[in-house]
Amino acid sequence: EIVADDQLAARLGCRPGQRWLRLRTTRGDPHVPSRPIAATTVYIDPAYGPAVRREIGRSRQLISAIIEQAYGTYTAEVRQEIRAVAMTAGMADELRCEPGSPALEITRHYSDLAGRPFEISISVQPADRFSYVLRLRRLNRAATGAEGDAPGR
Repeated sequence: EIVADDQLAARLGCRPGQRWLRLRTTRGDPHVPSRPIAATTVYIDPAYGPAVRREIGRSRQLISAIIEQAYGTYTAEVRQEIRAVAMTAGMADELRCEPGSPALEITRHYSDLAGRPFEISISVQPADRFSYVLRLRRLNRAATGAEGDAPGR
């Protein structure tokens, strides 16, 4: 359990002095076990700590799903931010890459129906081990009944 100082509070978007249960994980590549693909720090509202501590490592469920099942909390929103960063020396050592090399940092805020974040995760991945694919599909005009390209349709 940790207490957010000013710097961490700014990073998490919480108030200084807020308590969190902090977990650290490293995700590996099953095809190349010696090459980790991400390091993640997860901050959890300590009220949900007992179930998370009990299930972590035993369950393959997302932490948010463990919390939902154990406490009836509903994940109403997940806000994700992806930004480019330089690999710090500590992270580079952990992820077996060069310090200063390009990386991506993915921050996710899991919020309940009242808008309160109950889980925040920050993952760092070397740029060469990250791929983001987004597929946008437009419905067929025949399926929507739309005709022509008139403005306002």
